[in-house]
Amino acid sequence: MKSKTFFTNQSDPKKATKDLKRKIDKNLNFSPDLALFYSTLKYQGNFNKILDNIQDKINDVPLIGGTIDAAVYPNELRTDGIFIVLCKDDDAEFEVISSNKRGKDGFKEISKKIENKKEKTETIILNYPLVFLKHRRELLSFLSRGKYYDIISSKRSIPKYAKNFSKYLYNRGIVNSPNRVLKQISQKINKPIISINLLHSKFKIGAPKTFSNYNLLEGGISALLIKNKEINLSYGDIFPEKPKEEQNTSKFLNKKFKILDKSEIEKYKNIIYLINNTSPLKAIKDVKETIEMGEKEMVEEIESGKLSSEVPYALFLENKETGGICNVGISDIYPFKMFPTYLDLDNFSNQSYLGFEPLPEFQEFLSSLKNLRSPQESFVFSIFDISSLESFDTSNINYQEKLKNKLQENHFSLITGSPGIYLPEKYQKKDFLPEAEENIFFTGNGISISLEI
Repeated sequence: MKSKTFFTNQSDPKKATKDLKRKIDKNLNFSPDLALFYSTLKYQGNFNKILDNIQDKINDVPLIGGTIDAAVYPNELRTDGIFIVLCKDDDAEFEVISSNKRGKDGFKEISKKIENKKEKTETIILNYPLVFLKHRRELLSFLSRGKYYDIISSKRSIPKYAKNFSKYLYNRGIVNSPNRVLKQISQKINKPIISINLLHSKFKIGAPKTFSNYNLLEGGISALLIKNKEINLSYGDIFPEKPKEEQNTSKFLNKKFKILDKSEIEKYKNIIYLINNTSPLKAIKDVKETIEMGEKEMVEEIESGKLSSEVPYALFLENKETGGICNVGISDIYPFKMFPTYLDLDNFSNQSYLGFEPLPEFQEFLSSLKNLRSPQESFVFSIFDISSLESFDTSNINYQEKLKNKLQENHFSLITGSPGIYLPEKYQKKDFLPEAEENIFFTGNGISISLEI
């Protein structure tokens, strides 16, 4: 597949659209079969108009995308602007499907559509927000519900309210757990499914946005179906392989990571409600002093787009069925006792380990590039974990140089939330540590995925 990437960071949305159209007119020398449309939040409030204008220029080709914090394309790393990647492939067929519904209903609708189209589909790429609060009213409702459960729950009844809270978050699409989503969809089709978990480094009301065929989805889901062509899919992460069966988990973690404390948790799906028989926030403070945040401050931080989605501490948890170990970031950002996470923890042990999020050499965040077959003759589309931007000074990270040496000109990469993937066994190069469900890989940071088309 060949591609051309077009970029603008003009401040005015009209000028930005005009700039993109001019560049497409001047530099596009083929009729595209697929459009990838990703943007920073700079143009929030104007995406519908921009998409309408772009649609006229590229003749309704299937389009998928969302809002991100940064992207890498030949010789450039940009953290501000719009990216359009136009692609042509003489063999593959592309189709974009979507659901405007959020949470449970949206994933149910997408699953049904995928099942109806699975005959020729070889690979699926999902785009959806990891966390989404549509407006201030929904944010206040979320906070009020958490505080209400604090008031009415006791140690005896808290499991019941954790169950209610988890259902509320998933049904409304406020928190979408990738391992739960991938498990549901993989039951419909046994092909690779990549989960692009859209997430900004700062939480903000009404973001991330999802794009599907020139439509703006507020918290909805889009899926790209790649048909009639099997692609090379490379998964990588920053972790060692799973411990051997005879290895003690505690010793393994203490050797490989910076572990502060061994803990016992109580949880329901993606809600942790007790750590060492006390509230998660108190348990964290007992180990290390953190920044306490009240409800008013949290609302102000989210509305202004200043509340960081990255935290330094993580809980390491072992999946009882796969032997995988995953981590979830944990802090005291919530002004109530229960702690929502990105992971569905149904199959995980109650034994956990509080430690620091792993921070290896920068190049380990690009590990999915290691298993490409012929990158200089293919289009390479990569998803890199946003924690690399948060953990390293941007002046010291060299995405452009690393990708230029490996891929030359025909590539495009997103920097967003840690992606997830359903990866059939034939694609697995080793016994990957973050196996959150059988053949499903997701953890709080450090995963990268590259598609070679």
